[in-house]
Amino acid sequence: MIFSSAGNVTAGINPPGTVSPERKSSRTFSSEMCCEHGRQRYKRGGIRPAVILIFLTAICGCAHLPMDGQYSGPDTLPVELSREFTHRKFSGEFKERIVESTPRYTLKEITLHAITETRNDFKFSDTHPRKNTPSSSGKAPVVNESVVVSWYHPRGKGAMPVIILLPALAGRNIFTGYFARHYASRGYAALIVHRINRLKNFIGIDRGIRDSVRAVRVVVDWVAAMPELDSGRIGVFGISMGGIEGVFLTAVERRIKASVIALGAGDLPFLLVHTDEKRIRRARETRMTEERITLGELQRELEREIRLDPGDFAPYCDARSTMMILAVFDRTISFEKGLALRRKMGTPETIYILSGHRTAFFYIPYVKRASMDFFNRKLAVPPPSIPGPCEN
Repeated sequence: MIFSSAGNVTAGINPPGTVSPERKSSRTFSSEMCCEHGRQRYKRGGIRPAVILIFLTAICGCAHLPMDGQYSGPDTLPVELSREFTHRKFSGEFKERIVESTPRYTLKEITLHAITETRNDFKFSDTHPRKNTPSSSGKAPVVNESVVVSWYHPRGKGAMPVIILLPALAGRNIFTGYFARHYASRGYAALIVHRINRLKNFIGIDRGIRDSVRAVRVVVDWVAAMPELDSGRIGVFGISMGGIEGVFLTAVERRIKASVIALGAGDLPFLLVHTDEKRIRRARETRMTEERITLGELQRELEREIRLDPGDFAPYCDARSTMMILAVFDRTISFEKGLALRRKMGTPETIYILSGHRTAFFYIPYVKRASMDFFNRKLAVPPPSIPGPCEN
């Protein structure tokens, strides 16, 4: 194992069962040895995953575990699941305006127009029956949306690799902005896709997920149409709700070559009922009051209403090109549900951080570096010879 100056544990280089010469001559019980011993017991199932990961992160700051060496590849995506996110292709029309210009990049706002989705096979079972009624044609209502993208365009020539960033539920781009500036300063075109929907009383959750994922697929179409962007090297970074949507996108969009799923999990009915996120909590309480139901009854209703879940799409994501980031004390998006999603995905490379959902903020400097290294490896981008200073 390597113990970096940042205090994190990364993938080991010594073969199992061997000890480096430096370690043979030392009687010190190092943190690397603790983590390697714990990791082997974790693999054998000798210790509960949550317990061993808390132990690892407590002594190391964060644990960085490799992908399962026995992984053989993703399952084949069934046609019926791929149809859930069928989208209308990018029309070729868009608006562009310059927002900011810096020595390292130009920030542009891109608006892709007339994103219209009418699905003949749309079913209203994913919306609340008391709040929605189908149109006389039996089709879903026509949705006219404009997809807004913040494009951090680095200085330089040639087709640039791309990282698409998916923000959290609140839609604020503060956190994704940190990462976008970091990626752009290192030669990546960073695209923040602004959220087009909000959660209100848990109504139409499946439809909201479909709209969000389809919008990102239109952005991927736009990338393919831009000569200054390399559509063969596209990565995705999603955080929180953006990470959940990133699972769907990774499963259905094969043009995505690398994905970082940060603070995401599966089992949406459970997450919506147990999360401590204020916006969701208010929506939850509103619906329980309106319908005069208990928390348990609400979860059972959501289990009937929600058909799209990240856990069902996880086996179709390629773990070899995916990295997860999980917070051990996350009460907003359950850590245990994150572990379950990781197993369904084939146990990809994963970083465990000793924080809750919001306090993961303190790990941004490390996650920026680790995710950048991951994208460089998976998209075959050489790191800069002289790293620039860390951006805020």
